[in-house]
Amino acid sequence: MVDRDIPRWLPITLFIAALAAAFWRTPMPAPAHFEPTPPASMPPLAAEFFSEKIPEANGNVGPSTLARLPDGRLIIAWQETRTEEASDAKIRLQFQDKQGNWSKARDVASRATVAGHSFAYLSQLDRPLLYAEGNWLHLWFVTHGISDWRSAAIIHTFSSDGGQSWATQSKMAIAPGFNPGGLQLAPPVQLAEGELALPLQENSGKVHSWLRLAATGTAIEKIRLPAEQSLMQQGPAAVNRPAGAESLIALSDKNLLAAGHPEGNRKILQLWQSIDGGQHWQNSRVIERADDGAAEFTHPFLLRTRDGRIHLTYTWRQQGIRHLYFTEAWLAEGDRP
Repeated sequence: MVDRDIPRWLPITLFIAALAAAFWRTPMPAPAHFEPTPPASMPPLAAEFFSEKIPEANGNVGPSTLARLPDGRLIIAWQETRTEEASDAKIRLQFQDKQGNWSKARDVASRATVAGHSFAYLSQLDRPLLYAEGNWLHLWFVTHGISDWRSAAIIHTFSSDGGQSWATQSKMAIAPGFNPGGLQLAPPVQLAEGELALPLQENSGKVHSWLRLAATGTAIEKIRLPAEQSLMQQGPAAVNRPAGAESLIALSDKNLLAAGHPEGNRKILQLWQSIDGGQHWQNSRVIERADDGAAEFTHPFLLRTRDGRIHLTYTWRQQGIRHLYFTEAWLAEGDRP
């Protein structure tokens, strides 16, 4: 047998060729196609307004989020810390039954449990977002590492039994080098085939980027919105909003409602309404207004439920969370002198 030396470069060349062939054969994700569900047409409700304090959301609480489950129950989640250093940060949740009674609060995530799953040191949990669709109940939130927002990550978990049990929390794999620090999570938009598009907003409300997600909430890729899609087809997150607005929902095709602080004044929490898809906005109603030093009404979150009621949660004076619900007829009454 003749002994022949194999060139050193040959194995490397064959390995690279094999990788290229595998990549060529791997199916690429199909282009994202937006198929948002239009707001349901509902019979008009009489003027109605209700306000309450979430019973166990006390102390140093932060942003909150709402969702309605298929059986009609509400679920609220919020960020809470016991110390200003946020070393004991948690995401907590409560359920409200059809009679309006709130369950006992429980923790769904803590800094320690998330750090254990992600094998990383975390300094903060922030900005929870709930979303219910069919049997899926999703929860996303943002974590910060030792370098604060520069090492931020989005964590996802889900429940398929109405929030009684939750899947293991996992860090979402997005694009290399992408950092969500400083961005706000906004409610997702429906895509074809049951997929979701999760908008990431700047503090101004402008959409910075979109994440394409599987129905399970797993990140597929960063995407751009199709140019042919209108703003309303892209969902409320893509619509122009008034300065200071932090949360926005669609009441009908072009009837929009926003909540926030006029000119960034956190001593005022108000609503705006648009009837032309966000081209023009008008002041609607003032929810809170105070001039004392402790006045601060922050982190509004709007949700419209299938019964036609509009829900709003917000942090009240950094001491707790208030939950309101009202109807479009109540909005139409306007502020009374």
